[in-house]
Amino acid sequence: MAVSDDIETNNRCLQSLSAELSCATRIILLLIRLWLGLCPADVAALEAAVTSVVNDATKQVECAIDKSITLLRVEKGCGYCMIEDS
Repeated sequence: MAVSDDIETNNRCLQSLSAELSCATRIILLLIRLWLGLCPADVAALEAAVTSVVNDATKQVECAIDKSITLLRVEKGCGYCMIEDS
């Protein structure tokens, strides 16, 4: 159980730090907007370039693996049959 507790603690820590990073990024974007007097179109371009959203890399890796497995199944079975899951 110690390992699962450590994983849960790390996940909570990651969520907290992600929220802090997101807030800091939003504040920096706001300060830049006010300092330079940017119009809404420029603000939108800046926000698109410097996102305040923190992505979970684990989900991205899982998605990439799923896509690779699907591609292998299609290539192996020529699209007509699937490789049996073991």
